[in-house]
Amino acid sequence: MPLSLSDIITELENIDLESSEIRNSADSYKAAVDYFFEQIAERPTWTREEIHELRIGSQVAKAGEILGELLKPKRRRKPTA
Repeated sequence: MPLSLSDIITELENIDLESSEIRNSADSYKAAVDYFFEQIAERPTWTREEIHELRIGSQVAKAGEILGELLKPKRRRKPTA
């Protein structure tokens, strides 16, 4: 059965919402990576252990951001046919 115009619009809105969520996640990840490299650039004499700790700290910060996003109330998606 062909989709109605309303169903098509709903599907497009859902795709837009999903792509927006993906963009936001990518932007957040990029910010964490940029911060990591900025910290390294500030002091060119990092030891291997310090870089490892900085990397873990960046991962923990990213995990905290992800958890915060997951705990936010979700926008309800329109039902699809």
